[in-house]
Amino acid sequence: MTKMLNWYTLTLTIIACVTPIFSIYKIWESTQDYFLYLFMLLVIVILENLPIKMPTGQRYIISGLLVLLVSINFGLEFGLLAIAISTYTLFVIHVHHRSLRINYFRYFVTIGMYFISLTLALLTWSLLNNISMILAVAAVVLVYEVSNLILLEGIFKTVYNEKMFTKWKEYTTETILPVIVGSVVIPRILILEDHLDIYISVLYTLFFLLVIVFFSRYLTQQIELRKNSSQSFISVLEKNISPTLTGHGNRVASIVEMLLDEFEYPKGKRSDLIHAAITHDIGKSVLPPHIFRKRGALTISEEREYETHPEKAVDLVKSMFPKESFTEWILYHHERWDGQGFPKGLKEEDIPRESRILALCNELEHLLSRHDDNETVLELLKDLSGTILDPTLVKKIELYHIEMVREVFKQYKTGENHTRSNKRTGQVESPSDHAEGFGESFFIQVNDGVISSGGHNISLDFLQSLSDKSLEYQRPVHETYQSGHSKYDIHAQPLENGDVTLFVHDLTPFVNYRIKLEQKILESYEQVVNTLSNEKIRLHSSVEGIQKQLGEYIDETPIKNSSDIPRSRQFMSLIQNDYPTNISSMKAQVAVTETVTNIIKHATSGKLQVFCKEDRLQYLISDKGSGIPLHEIPKTILVSGYSSKISLGKGFNMIANFSDRVQLYTSSEGTHILLEYRLQQDDKQTKSNDAS
Repeated sequence: MTKMLNWYTLTLTIIACVTPIFSIYKIWESTQDYFLYLFMLLVIVILENLPIKMPTGQRYIISGLLVLLVSINFGLEFGLLAIAISTYTLFVIHVHHRSLRINYFRYFVTIGMYFISLTLALLTWSLLNNISMILAVAAVVLVYEVSNLILLEGIFKTVYNEKMFTKWKEYTTETILPVIVGSVVIPRILILEDHLDIYISVLYTLFFLLVIVFFSRYLTQQIELRKNSSQSFISVLEKNISPTLTGHGNRVASIVEMLLDEFEYPKGKRSDLIHAAITHDIGKSVLPPHIFRKRGALTISEEREYETHPEKAVDLVKSMFPKESFTEWILYHHERWDGQGFPKGLKEEDIPRESRILALCNELEHLLSRHDDNETVLELLKDLSGTILDPTLVKKIELYHIEMVREVFKQYKTGENHTRSNKRTGQVESPSDHAEGFGESFFIQVNDGVISSGGHNISLDFLQSLSDKSLEYQRPVHETYQSGHSKYDIHAQPLENGDVTLFVHDLTPFVNYRIKLEQKILESYEQVVNTLSNEKIRLHSSVEGIQKQLGEYIDETPIKNSSDIPRSRQFMSLIQNDYPTNISSMKAQVAVTETVTNIIKHATSGKLQVFCKEDRLQYLISDKGSGIPLHEIPKTILVSGYSSKISLGKGFNMIANFSDRVQLYTSSEGTHILLEYRLQQDDKQTKSNDAS
């Protein structure tokens, strides 16, 4: 608070303290319709706490437009009170989620800004009341947004000593949306005279705004999921290169994200640049590990090998994210401003701006990991200006940026700093004497048909067969081999003398990582599906989760071929006679039959089991197929009518509608679907006693 306290913020606080008293006094004497005002105030509070989240990371709070509507329709005092109440609820919810205390000084500064902006906007309305309503409203919204931005710039200037109006291009873009939306929404409601029409119109507008909020949040969740998956994957690779490099890509991405406002970088491209920062050093994962373990200077050949990692990174990123367009930025992130970098030796403005940003953030991360003093870090960064780094970018970095980044870095654990400098980049590397590989690689020689190397659990018959095939075809052959939980990638290369060299790479760490990553994604899907379906459809991330839901076992029947479909209906009919449910027997049979049909289509075999748990009859349909692919799960469950060759088909929506609750678990080892039906009231106690 002490840092924020100055003449400017104190003035805003005094204004914020005085105006609510004025508002309450004026409202007390007013003859306005309080019920309509309270209704609109409730809508404002809802929208204040549900901002529209853009894919660019921008958040837009639409409630400001309704505050203007209230002020124009009811009077300035009503708008001021609406701002005070809605902003307070925002602060309360914010601190509740983070287990913090409300910063009342910041709260009063915030509403002081809004009070001034609203007063100027209402003054504009009174001056332009005689012109077209749409133009007048557009002018009012423009004055409200612009004055608010100017006041916000004043806070950054007086509190953080930042230069004012350096982001005017970005502010111009951010002002266009509210002006357009306000010009459409506000006049449409202002022309209504009947209060019932106003209620209906506001509710209609609220509904569509909430739909936009919902889809914007879902989209940003998917973008965040992709980002988190990349971060987890890159962290594992970095740890395998060297434990001291763990988290480097994520830390560089954090710096990029924090500095993009300073660099006035377009918001529409920020997500791609952050993703590029996460993956920029992935090429190091395919370099010989000894390069990062070595102490002292690299040899010429080792240095050349090291300099290939941006190109290798591009190849890897293209294979993992074929639709992404940021590979060029990764390729040139080791180019220098003076033209002495690699791989192309580009100079100054010839280097893509994004690559120059990555280079700066990369260097800053290395400096922060080696030096504890923030002023020292800033001085060393400035020393690189004009040689390694773009001087226009370095000039924008101030001491408070270093402090801000340092604060964020406290969440990362950095390894011991064994450092080595690369003479062409000025960058410090972090080797380790105990770097882990990501899977052992080794050679096996086959001389005169005799396998001369052991110490592995690969079948000799398999190796001999692969060797014979390469000699027969007289070309390299490739195959994968699995033994228990171990998986190997094996290449056989025939030699001119009739011998064969087998190159073996252990894929087990990759396979294990993929399993863990899929488990994390499945757990995130579990939360989304359960929430969006209001627990009508419950996705489980483990087979144990669905097994715990089962009640007393009643009976079962196998499912192997199409003749089992009518048999399963007969089986169910008998069960339904003994255990009548609220949902008709016909609907239950249709739902179960649809599920059984999918087993026959997509799996080898399965079974239909029946259980009774308290007031519910349960049908568990399980198979031994390959399961629903991970990327198909949300669409299969949530998108009505969606179908693919290996999903549950278009019938899943019908299955959910024809049952009281559906529970699902799927993996590469099979799918389990639990359909639940509430027993009829007069049978609950009887069946419960029978089960006991």
